[in-house]
Amino acid sequence: MPVNTHLKGKLAEDIAYQYLKQQGLKLLVKNYRSHTGEIDLIMRDGEITVFIEVRSRRYNSYMHAVETIDSGKRTHIIVTSQEYLQHHRRSNKDICRFDVVLLTGAPESARIEWIKNAFEA
Repeated sequence: MPVNTHLKGKLAEDIAYQYLKQQGLKLLVKNYRSHTGEIDLIMRDGEITVFIEVRSRRYNSYMHAVETIDSGKRTHIIVTSQEYLQHHRRSNKDICRFDVVLLTGAPESARIEWIKNAFEA
């Protein structure tokens, strides 16, 4: 029985979270939702708040997973991040960035690619 898309996405987010945790990032929120959109992971990398989009693809033969993050999706992530910061900001001097974590292949053996500063607000 095939795994549904929601479960695949959750598994990809869990793998990405574990990977980023091993890289020293600290989790703030998983699946932050608002009326403007959703952000898969919000983490801290030292003093930087990082908004992370997770993408998973079985193959990259047609289109690289990062290419699926179009301008509309970036806009939703940026607007949602601004809302998050308005409600959770500790300081006006907080530094933020937008990262993408790409998983390619089967979940248990996926190749992980972490793209820091994948796009800007």
